[in-house]
Amino acid sequence: MGAALPTLRLYAWDPPCLSLGFAQPVAQIDRVRAGALGWDIVRRPTGGRAILHTDELTYSIVLPESDPRVTGGVLESYHRLSQGIVAGLELLGLGVEVQPGIPLPQAEREKPVCFEAPSAYEITWQGRKLAGSAQVRRRQTVLQHGTIPLDGDITRICLGLAYDSEPARQEAREQLRLRAATLSDLLGRPVAWDDAAQALRQGMCQALGIELLAGTLTAAEEARSNSLERETYASDAWTAFDPGGWAGSHSDQSPSHSGAGLAAALGPFWQKTRRPGDCSTDLAGAWVATATRRLAGAARADYTRRMHVGALVLELRLPGCRSLKEKRGRLKPLIAALQHEFSVCAAEVDLMDRHEDAIVAVVAVSNDGHHVERWLSSIPGWIERQRPDLMLVDFDYRAL
Repeated sequence: MGAALPTLRLYAWDPPCLSLGFAQPVAQIDRVRAGALGWDIVRRPTGGRAILHTDELTYSIVLPESDPRVTGGVLESYHRLSQGIVAGLELLGLGVEVQPGIPLPQAEREKPVCFEAPSAYEITWQGRKLAGSAQVRRRQTVLQHGTIPLDGDITRICLGLAYDSEPARQEAREQLRLRAATLSDLLGRPVAWDDAAQALRQGMCQALGIELLAGTLTAAEEARSNSLERETYASDAWTAFDPGGWAGSHSDQSPSHSGAGLAAALGPFWQKTRRPGDCSTDLAGAWVATATRRLAGAARADYTRRMHVGALVLELRLPGCRSLKEKRGRLKPLIAALQHEFSVCAAEVDLMDRHEDAIVAVVAVSNDGHHVERWLSSIPGWIERQRPDLMLVDFDYRAL
């Protein structure tokens, strides 16, 4: 953090690669067909649905959360950064629209292809989706990345997805052809990658009021990139795991929960937000007293080395919520369901005075750190499927 300037990166893919959204079930991909087509498969750290990366301009923007261009909520900053894409497309001669900030219906979110329907603030031309983007925030850093298909058959992605039958596959291709398009389709002429990249660069400068300087990865960035590829993104354990397959699958390794777990994990932040008389206070005191007695009777036992604590912070939007009372009525069942389905401790911890926004923290502890991470990382996908009335704006997992 702070070792590099805010960065816009423009790139292409070779060979073609099919990327899954973070919470997307891998079962929606036909891995045999994708392999036969010569496509790689990877899971993104951002949400959304599958994208086939080929014949496209891909961009990524990385900058600190403190940067004025990404202040406010995720949707607000997403909308602001998207203006750079709009400006770039206008330089190429295409006037486009930005969709309103309304979440997709549940039925649309369950479809496997990103370009089947535009999400909030995404870019379209006469209703057909042209650019897909996603944003995630981790460790006070913002990543927004996305893709603009330049040419080729926009429906090719369906060849590598899993369908019940070939007629269903063909129907999906026809629907996608009506809902999405490449830049060349809409302009009626071929668009070279270099031309599109130059236009996007200029558009970002104009819309965001910035100056971009050409650069390359440093040696440290190259090393970190190689490490991330080797340890995470090239691993089948990362790509193939089902983020939604953990709910309700309790075992003797399920993370335990208590008010004390949340208090210990959130520290002063939890102390600030808890209310006088909250039962969590008593739970915390009882837990600490019990742990102290057990530690006193166990010579040289270092329990902290066996304990792995993870925290998942969820930023939620409650569209149409008109009062704090209604907000509590919608969050209370969510928190109870999280505690029941995932054996975690959960609580609303911030934005208490805003009836359409909420920050919910979820904490788990186990003797297996990898298990805690996978367990908590399955929650965002579960929320998207089980609670279509809520918009999952952002989430952040941290090992504590």
